[in-house]
Amino acid sequence: MGEMTKTSTKYCRKCKYSWKHSDTDIICGYIVATQMRRGCPVGMCDKFEKKGRKRKVQLK
Repeated sequence: MGEMTKTSTKYCRKCKYSWKHSDTDIICGYIVATQMRRGCPVGMCDKFEKKGRKRKVQLK
């Protein structure tokens, strides 16, 4: 968590709490992941956490 940041969909796509709803829509899944409300208005966020990289599965 950090300071309040003005957000856009590009910024939200990099957050670990974002869910891709369709090709164009992104939904904040903070409440589902933490069972707590975000507590900040839409367009301003202090809950941003960068997504971890997915590992590729190697077939033998």
